Amino acid sequence: MDRAPAEIQAILLDEGTYLCSVATMYRLLRAHGETGERRAQAEHPARIKPELIATGPNMTWSCYADIVIMPMLVSDPRW
Repeated sequence: MDRAPAEIQAILLDEGTYLCSVATMYRLLRAHGETGERRAQAEHPARIKPELIATGPNMTWSCYADIVIMPMLVSDPRW
């Protein structure tokens, strides 16, 4: 069955059967490696990191320089 332990226990109790508590059911499932995500997980395609090749000065720029270094050059006392 692909149901949660609490749901299985509720079904069994409706039938008049008591096997164990929900916590014990989780412990037994964990001991046998049966706990985990039951939904299908998305597999994202591998992303290729772009490689920038500069053949001269000022040919490649990064966002890092604009965000981190530039505020330090501002003469504002808050920086």
